[in-house]
Formats: sequence, C-alpha cells, structure tokens
Amino acid sequence: MIINQNAVQLTTFANRVSDTQPGSAFPSPTGGQIYAGLLGKSWQWTDAMALLNSDTTLSTLFGGQYMYVQYRTGSAQANARGQILFWFDRVNFIVTPDPSAGLGDIAGVDCCGLAAGQAKGNFGIIQIAGLATVKFRAAVTNAAGTPGQIVTVVSDGGVGRGDVTANAATSVVETGVGGTTSATSVPLQNVIGKAQVANIGNAALAAVWLFPALLYNCY
Repeated sequence: MIINQNAVQLTTFANRVSDTQPGSAFPSPTGGQIYAGLLGKSWQWTDAMALLNSDTTLSTLFGGQYMYVQYRTGSAQANARGQILFWFDRVNFIVTPDPSAGLGDIAGVDCCGLAAGQAKGNFGIIQIAGLATVKFRAAVTNAAGTPGQIVTVVSDGGVGRGDVTANAATSVVETGVGGTTSATSVPLQNVIGKAQVANIGNAALAAVWLFPALLYNCY
C-alpha cells in the first residue's frame, strides 16, 4: 500500500465529507467525475493534523491512516459514525456497513460524524489504522474489562460493531484451526485492534487502536 504524505482535496472537515463525486460536493455538469483519481487514496495524519481536520462539534478524529472511498448505494443498512465497514468492491473502493460473510473482509471504521450518517452512494473518509472511535455492540461481552483487551468485529443488528472478551478466556486462532482449549476462540480475521479504555458501555462509542494488520485488507 502507498501511504501519501498529503490528504485528498477535502471539500469540508474530514468528518463531514459527503461528496456526490470524488473531490466535489457538486454533481458534474457532464455527469463525469472530475477528480476520479482521488478514489482509494490513503494518507497518514498525526493527532494535531487530524484535529485540524475535525469538526469537533460532531466528533474528533485522531492520528492514524485514512482512506477516501465510496459508500455503496445499495447497502441494506444505514451508515453511521463508528460502525465497522466491509468491502463490497475492492477494485473500485466501495464499502458497506452490511457485514461480509465470515466478517473477515473488513475495510475500516466509518469516520463520518454527521447525525444522519454518510449518504449511500456518496464519497467519504474511513479510518484504516491508528486510534479510532468504534461503535460497540448492544451487549458487550466483557464490558467491565481493562484497556488493552482484544476488540473483534461482530454482526449486531445487521451492522458491524466492536466487541471485547476477557483476555484470560480468549484464544486468537486462524480460521479453521482447531484444538484450542480456551473458553472462547476468536478467528484472527475478525480481530480489529485493542481497546484503549476500560468499562466500555453497551452500544457505546469508544477508542480502539486499530491494528496495522487491517491495512492488508485495503489492497
């Protein structure tokens, strides 16, 4: 993956971007995409740079790696801040909140801070590594845990959300590999990172350090 030094041409704050075509919030008079080359571009921000590009009345972005993608027009579920997104079309960088089979085809985390979520079919920004705000499931398995717990993706209400389990009872294994004797096994493909806070509430938004391994899903 090529990580660019500079972000794409932003039409507004990063957590407000909802472009109708790449790099533009206005439809092209000819129906073409003037900045089509921006789609799929990724870049890295420090905490300070991410803050400068955040509308803090909605949310605050943190240092990490980001990508400019398109949200699938035909997604069954609505987009919302903090949801875990999956690839619908890797070649054309189209993502969806609808969980993929096996939950392993993770694209990143929805950065959009808009109250109504990112409009389907529009273009926006997802986070693919670093410190991200993740939406957790309605009933977190180990809500009273400590920072550093493994965070996995689960299908909750038909969308991808985070979950945490007790470290002592969790074995991270490759999909299909048997023989584990731990109380809970977690397929490696479903692991997204580590919780950065304790006592994550049910259906809460909480900070997660996204593992760099997630980047391998992006290309």
